[in-house]
Amino acid sequence: TKGVAGLLFLPAYFSYLVYTKNGKLIFNFKLLGGGLISVFFILSYYYLREGMNPGYIHAVIDNELSGRYLTSLEGHSHGYFFYLENIISKQFAPWYLFAIIGLFTYPYKENQHSIIRFFVFVIFSFLLIISIAQTKIEWYTMPIFPFLALIAAIGLKYIYSYLILKSKKRTYFFLFLMLAIPYYIQFSQYYIPRYDSCEAQDYVLCEYIKSNKTKLLNYKNLHLLWDDYQPQNIFYTLALKEIYPTIRYNEAVQQGDIVLFYKENIAEKLSKKYNLKPLIKDKNISICQIL
Repeated sequence: TKGVAGLLFLPAYFSYLVYTKNGKLIFNFKLLGGGLISVFFILSYYYLREGMNPGYIHAVIDNELSGRYLTSLEGHSHGYFFYLENIISKQFAPWYLFAIIGLFTYPYKENQHSIIRFFVFVIFSFLLIISIAQTKIEWYTMPIFPFLALIAAIGLKYIYSYLILKSKKRTYFFLFLMLAIPYYIQFSQYYIPRYDSCEAQDYVLCEYIKSNKTKLLNYKNLHLLWDDYQPQNIFYTLALKEIYPTIRYNEAVQQGDIVLFYKENIAEKLSKKYNLKPLIKDKNISICQIL
């Protein structure tokens, strides 16, 4: 759904066809015809959208093509091995160990091109493309996880077949661990969120609303403020609004409002126009009345 991102696997497909000496398939009439039809509909969409919103194509080029690829947007600048380090340290840990086992235990046959080789082509080609890009965001690796998971499954199958004794108890215990560990990790993260240093600031308001929901109901004319794109704040604010319908967020403030914010630059902007009466200062959260 992110435009050009859907095309990032094409280099892997083409290079694999060349590697397997099936490069002539690239020029297959049906394949080319289907590709041209797809391109026609895609370009038609961009043409119509440009007519409705002049400047749309320029925005796409800046945000999805050359601008995002050649320059670091929104401060998302990281080293070349950023994605590989993330995969090993947290995104695919400890499953990458099983993937390594899968790479070395798959029954390769001489002169036979296997599905595992295709997976490797896809994974490394995709990682190479996004690693060269100047804008690096951790979720850009998501498309390769199905391929990594399939390779890891091969490693798990090897362990199950050769290292687990033929015992029902051992088999059930093995399967239990394979299911329980990832679900426990996710369960614990959802109920006791752990944020890294980069994202912790983004969840200050969310955590405050969760912990002080009943207290916030005591304020009249409550107005929540933040200054950039923070969709998680909207989610928690709307949840609060269900039980407190008069709450407002990111609207024009007025005298008498009780404003809640968690960034100092908000206080600086407000203090230039209004007198602020501090009501509560709780760690990073400030609640003030506009006078």
